[in-house]
Amino acid sequence: GNPTQWLWNFGDGNSSSVKNPTHTYSQHGTYTVTLAISDSATNCLSTHSYTLKTQQNTNNCKAYFYSFPDQTNTNKINFIADSSSGSTYTWNFGDSTIGTGQTIQHTYSSSGVYYVCLTITKTNCTDTYCKMIRVANTGCSSYFNYSKNGKTVSFYGDSTNSANATYTWSFGDNSTGTGQNVQHTYSSFGTYHACLTISHSGMSCTPHCKSITLGTNPSYSSIGGVILAGTNYVDKATAYLIYFNPQDSTLTAIDTFNVDSSGLYYFGNVVAGTYLLKAALRSQSSYYQNYMPTYYDTVLFWNQATDVVCSGNNFVQRNINMLQGNNPGGPGFIGGKVNKGANFRSNYMKGIQIMLVDEFDRPVAYTFSDGKGEFSFENIALGSYKVYAEIIGKISYSANVVIDKSNKTSDNITFTVNDDNISASINNQISDMIKSIGNIYPNPSSNAININVSIIKPVEFNILILNQLGQIVFSTKENLQLGNNIISLEVSQLEMGFYTVLINSSDNSQLVRKFMKIK
Repeated sequence: GNPTQWLWNFGDGNSSSVKNPTHTYSQHGTYTVTLAISDSATNCLSTHSYTLKTQQNTNNCKAYFYSFPDQTNTNKINFIADSSSGSTYTWNFGDSTIGTGQTIQHTYSSSGVYYVCLTITKTNCTDTYCKMIRVANTGCSSYFNYSKNGKTVSFYGDSTNSANATYTWSFGDNSTGTGQNVQHTYSSFGTYHACLTISHSGMSCTPHCKSITLGTNPSYSSIGGVILAGTNYVDKATAYLIYFNPQDSTLTAIDTFNVDSSGLYYFGNVVAGTYLLKAALRSQSSYYQNYMPTYYDTVLFWNQATDVVCSGNNFVQRNINMLQGNNPGGPGFIGGKVNKGANFRSNYMKGIQIMLVDEFDRPVAYTFSDGKGEFSFENIALGSYKVYAEIIGKISYSANVVIDKSNKTSDNITFTVNDDNISASINNQISDMIKSIGNIYPNPSSNAININVSIIKPVEFNILILNQLGQIVFSTKENLQLGNNIISLEVSQLEMGFYTVLINSSDNSQLVRKFMKIK
């Protein structure tokens, strides 16, 4: 045909709309380059990808990190330079502050999206890895209304707590303003995402954002590409287009596209803004049992996903490579239920996506909660796992589970869905051979922790200590005798932080205790 648009994705976060571009990579490595062409007259779309290597990296210098929020302060983020081998670690947190160290914490002053970069260095080698992270704020909220007159918009900030309050506006066209009630004139018609942040009493509230369309011809983009299961196009899948508001971290699924054996998906008439993409196989797919629901770019969870930015009047091509689960099978069973928090009317939730990963965050399997809110994973290999409940826009905390020869079943996980997060807990199960198990003391502890146990019949305990990442850092076995026993565990060798103690007995008791390690 007669293509009218060309879009190159160079595989390093850069792109070009020139027909025959030249691109210089900042680092040597392997890149997947994709060209998408389209014909605006016939709505035709065609893509082609090619993998190239600029130079083999022989110094084993590769930066990578993951992050997760603190359980008591969601503005405090833990950063860990996992699988990174370097002599120095330098962080740019995206809010004009920097830090050093392989493992580090950083507290952001406000919610939003930040572009975080880790640079590692060693002899004759430097590597940098960057990604977007989202920081959620659970404090007060902002709100506004507006009215339009041509290209001029009048904004009205919420008058609640207006005494000594400050109002900061972002109009969505790279301009800002202050004041409770303001006017702003846009240079052109289109769709803009305006946001207001109210601050009072020393607290910065969660921003409030709205999409404002001016005129009859807003600026539209299109998003398309292919969905792959390994090297094959998926046969039956659904692609989801999710609008992400970076000011208050809200996510809204706005469109879906059913994919056939061509693997191709396409969203047209997409207003300018920032989006997430997700692909999930339908149950009729031949790949359904082996591939996990996946966010672009090839991650399991929404808060790890890469933003897809549409600037208007352009075509954005993104291929989605689905993650493959790895469950070799075994005698294990993991199960539980999903509850709604106190602010919800019903006791259970149906159709919630439950993710099972191993202790190194490698995907294993997924399922959905049934009509009673219950879920289960059967034929699971023995080992250490993390279980998550996945809901778009909610921070999810994991339940850490270990199944072994003495305890092949863990069916007491409970997820509670709250307004802005999903908490996880494991209910204790005590057999008739155990009279009682006390709490950990001292807690916090710097050297050793103790647990009082009263036994009716002799029993063996398998005791594991897991860090916040779900990794086993200590294990032991204790043979307890009739009567009162004290289990004492040395923890002086552990890093500072929060830990989970899993206690499994030979008669199928399961208990969970938590403690804090200090200097």
